[in-house]
Amino acid sequence: MTAQRGPQRLILIRSGVYDFAEIELDEPLHLVAANNTGKTTLIAALQFLYLDNFQQMYFAHSRDATKRYYFAHPNSFIMFECMTQVGLRVVGVRGLGPGQGYGFQRFTYEGAFEREDFLDGRVSRSWEDVRTRLLDRRLQNLEAKDLHRALVGSHSDVVLGLVPLRSAATYESFGFLFRNLLRLSHLPASELINLLIKVNQHELSRVAVDLRRDFEDQYRTAKQQAAEVEELAAVEPHIETALSTIEKRDNAQAACIVTWQQLQVAAQAEHKRLTENLQAAVDDEQRLADELSDVEQRRTELDFAIDDHNRRAAVTRAEIAHLDELRERFAQFDADVQRRRRTDLQAQFEDLVGRLHGLADDDLARVQRELDRVRSGLQRNRQLLANLADAAVTYLRQRSQLSDEDLERVFSMIHPDLLRVRIGADGADVRDEAGLFARLRTIAASFDKDGYCDDTVRLPASVLPEPPDLAVFSEPERIQEEVSQLERRAHILEQKLQDIRRRAELEERRDQADQQIKRLDRDLANYADWREAEEGRAELEEGLVDIERTLAELVEQRDANTQLRDRFKADIAEAQRRQKRQREQIQELGRKLDALEPPPDMLDSSSALDPSQSELAVGELPLDTLLGRFHKMTSKYERYFQEAQTHLKDIDHRTTSRYAGKDEASTVENLIEAREALDDQRQALSELWQGIVRGLHRELQDLRNSLDKLKQQVSRLNRSLGARQISNLAGLRLVVRENERLVAKIDTVLEWERAPLFVGGRAAQESLQSIANLLEDYPQLRLEQLFELRFQIEDASGAKKSFEALDRIESQGTTTTIKVIIHLELLRMLLEEDRARIPFFLDEVSVLDDQNLRGIIEHARQMNFVPLVASPDARDCVDTLYFLSASEGRVVLDCRSRMRLDRQDEDEHDALARDGEVVHER
Repeated sequence: MTAQRGPQRLILIRSGVYDFAEIELDEPLHLVAANNTGKTTLIAALQFLYLDNFQQMYFAHSRDATKRYYFAHPNSFIMFECMTQVGLRVVGVRGLGPGQGYGFQRFTYEGAFEREDFLDGRVSRSWEDVRTRLLDRRLQNLEAKDLHRALVGSHSDVVLGLVPLRSAATYESFGFLFRNLLRLSHLPASELINLLIKVNQHELSRVAVDLRRDFEDQYRTAKQQAAEVEELAAVEPHIETALSTIEKRDNAQAACIVTWQQLQVAAQAEHKRLTENLQAAVDDEQRLADELSDVEQRRTELDFAIDDHNRRAAVTRAEIAHLDELRERFAQFDADVQRRRRTDLQAQFEDLVGRLHGLADDDLARVQRELDRVRSGLQRNRQLLANLADAAVTYLRQRSQLSDEDLERVFSMIHPDLLRVRIGADGADVRDEAGLFARLRTIAASFDKDGYCDDTVRLPASVLPEPPDLAVFSEPERIQEEVSQLERRAHILEQKLQDIRRRAELEERRDQADQQIKRLDRDLANYADWREAEEGRAELEEGLVDIERTLAELVEQRDANTQLRDRFKADIAEAQRRQKRQREQIQELGRKLDALEPPPDMLDSSSALDPSQSELAVGELPLDTLLGRFHKMTSKYERYFQEAQTHLKDIDHRTTSRYAGKDEASTVENLIEAREALDDQRQALSELWQGIVRGLHRELQDLRNSLDKLKQQVSRLNRSLGARQISNLAGLRLVVRENERLVAKIDTVLEWERAPLFVGGRAAQESLQSIANLLEDYPQLRLEQLFELRFQIEDASGAKKSFEALDRIESQGTTTTIKVIIHLELLRMLLEEDRARIPFFLDEVSVLDDQNLRGIIEHARQMNFVPLVASPDARDCVDTLYFLSASEGRVVLDCRSRMRLDRQDEDEHDALARDGEVVHER
């Protein structure tokens, strides 16, 4: 047993397709088996030793399927016997079984793996049995976080040291490379760059510079100050123009004040004149309105009289028309004949009344409803009598264990008629007898002496329905007696129904006779009234002539009144038009004055011009002339005001409100002060830029040094790659190509620190702009931005080709060889020299020729890696071979499945001997 750290044996028990598997990992080996036999399953289990996060492991199937595959049983085990810093130790993984979702738990104990601890002959021991046997070897669980620390040698209790990293922070990179090596997946140059940086991070001065974080405040301040200086210099001419315009505006304002005072005096005089004219028109309207009121009163009296006569004439005409109508109606009417007819109808009516007297008074609908209820009850009792043995009451009495009192209470709440329902075909189908009885007992238990109470409602005994009498269901004779009583009652109701139907017919005939009598009475009464009214027709016609003559006289008087009323209204309308004109003139005056803006009061009263000294100082002028002059002065003032505001807004916009004060005067004062401080601002800005450059130099120099260090590491890697023969290639190397544009910017900043930058002129402006561009374009600058990485090969003819990724370089065998060597070299860069032996898996080596395969194995040996290769056919690339064969889908792999090459004669490639002929079993 070698003393070098690393896994020495891999053991699987009831895991995957393996009932038992044990292979040695301290030297290269070759798994020989047909496809889908379990080669990859066996070696992929290495991930459970080296990777702490199951989510980051790589398997051919989903993670849930993988757990079910490896840990199908509670006694499924994967174990690694390892030589650690402190001796032999077993690191294992046990299945938790389907009850815990096919999860798994890592464990570890001191000492070597002994088959008897886990197997009793060929039978797997339970975990309880295994744990008992291992208690004296410090058996303990190993969580994922503990595995990580144990692998790198930082765990305080479990010390493995199987992954002796130069820096513990690179464990994630180790996991990525180890997993990637297992499947030899695509490795782009961008990922390789990140790996190179992580692998060498402990030797790099700096891998990133956060320019935004470190210099943003200084740069923002400098940029702001520069903008202020530039803006202020640009607006100096605008400030002078604004001040001149403001002076002109103030002079125009004084002139407006003088004209405004003159306007006030003229407007008051005009308003007084218009008001006096308006009051005269109002007085005229009032006088005319009083006279019109008398005329309107007489008009009302005439209208009332005319309406009264029209109404009397209409009534008289209606009476005469009614007489005409009756005369026409009764022209053929024989009163004696109609009286004899009425006598006959009266005799018929009295006969019908006498015949109805002896009939019942019951209501037809009520009797019919009672008969329907009796028939329904009769049918239910007959059915109950016929099916009493199958009735619900009999079923419940026999099977529910409820007393008659309980059943009476329960069905008083449900419905008593349900006790008569037949149980079985064409009746109630009891699907859950126990559930039905339980529910009935629950209802019965809710009764007490006070009434009914459950979780949802309480009913006092006074409102509960009367419970049914279950005794009747025990005596068929009582049921038969009830049937007989119902039959008798039904007969009585049927007879009564016939009588009621006959009464309805007689009542209809009686009512028809009564209606005819009443109609004849009305006709005879109307005939008598007409004969009496016809005697006063002449008097009615004479009265109508008198009414119509008086009505004509009243209409003539109303027409005269109308002419007088219209004349007064016309005079009032004219007075109102005069008022309207005066009001319109007053309103027009008001609008003209309201449309005027009062003179601006920005000037103090003490600074206003003396009207006697103004060019507008004149005597009294017409109001319209004063209005014209005021508009002219106001327009002049507005023009100067707008020009001043435009200049100030332009300055405010150009300076982004930097000099805006609480008012115009303070704003102008701020602009003057800023202009006077312009030279001091320029000096402060220069000093600030120099501080930024010095800070940039320090951080960018560290980043530049890191780039140089990384290039040295790539050169070291290239020297190692150059020592390996890969296929027929003359060479393989990694090429570092700097980002010339970005690196040039960085070098420029580094040069500025050693040369005077801020000497003024165009060169200084260009330098400052370059710094600004760097900060704007690269707020965060990372080492990987400074270069790109490519793979370059050289064939036997000296031709060179470049590739961006380890995907497809030349043949598949060449690509696979390059991938393996690159991954091993990167892993070796992570690890301390010769501290541990790490196995890795290389599947389907049939794609590799003997030269490349032997080269990979030899390269791995020299770097302390143990290659585990697999293919369907045996090859003599390594000394130890394991042959896998399945029996009924299950595999047992142990020393009897192993062969070792006897290399006493290197020319005999078929010198394969079974274990036992060359190497004995353990």
